[in-house]
Amino acid sequence: MAEDVRIAARVQRGARWLDENRPGWVGDIDLITLDVHDPEHCVVGQLYGGWDESPFYPAEPADPKAVDLGFFALAEIEARGSGAMQAEYRLLTEAWGDLIERRIAERIAAEVTGDA
Repeated sequence: MAEDVRIAARVQRGARWLDENRPGWVGDIDLITLDVHDPEHCVVGQLYGGWDESPFYPAEPADPKAVDLGFFALAEIEARGSGAMQAEYRLLTEAWGDLIERRIAERIAAEVTGDA
């Protein structure tokens, strides 16, 4: 549970960063293919044409800012093992998907009520 809260906080920071640096980003994410562990289908990969084209590349193994913003797994940097890494990427993908779905629902509700 505590890990879920930390993941959600990282994703919220990432969404705020994207709001400032890539306005309108939510509409450019394909939730069907979203996978934070995949450099082409993660949030950053989808928005910038691949991780290698993003502002966080070529940091190796990853830009600490990318971890803080929920774009990259801390477990991968800490080499905590593939099980921990896969679990963290799964949680990150779920958290990003939930946030994006909420944003889309809020946008639709605003359009329906005329608050957009």
